[in-house]
Amino acid sequence: MAPSKAKLQPLPAYVEAVLPVPLRRSFTYRVPAELRGEIKLGARMKVPFGKRTITGYAVKLHPELPADIEFDKAKIKDIIEVTDAEPLITPEILKLTQWTADYYASFWGEMLKAALPAGINTERVKPKRRKAVRLLRSEDTPVLMSAEHENEADKYSTESTPDSSFAGGPGDVDRSVHAPVRTPSDRIIQLLKANG
Repeated sequence: MAPSKAKLQPLPAYVEAVLPVPLRRSFTYRVPAELRGEIKLGARMKVPFGKRTITGYAVKLHPELPADIEFDKAKIKDIIEVTDAEPLITPEILKLTQWTADYYASFWGEMLKAALPAGINTERVKPKRRKAVRLLRSEDTPVLMSAEHENEADKYSTESTPDSSFAGGPGDVDRSVHAPVRTPSDRIIQLLKANG
């Protein structure tokens, strides 16, 4: 069997990344030795940008620093981590988003972020908070009501009256005294009766 003549590509030492920031340029980062086998075209990665860390998108890979870069090698920062084992962004999506950004005078990094599913770049999902307050129908019977409806309930609350339809079983809350349900039309009728 003849040895394979396929030329092995050297692992990328540098990556050009576009970031979801309002700048029309890419940024060059150094790929640390331990991440060189993980980085692929279209992969998301965490990169330092100023004082913060943001998600960038790999748009070009270089085994050596490109000759057209005119700044000090020592100033190039390392990427922090590669987020995707397999890139979410295909070469076709890279071309499409670059064309779209050029055509609409937008930013390539923001186009790439918009091309991905919503929320994919967030660190954590914030849990929904539900606000609830206790509204007392009588001195003894608490009822949970949302904060938005508390003011409405205050408008129509009245004195408690007994009602035999709320017979509680063992372990149930005593519901022998409760506030009748009042609607805005009940209030209008009361006002009309009071004014004759």
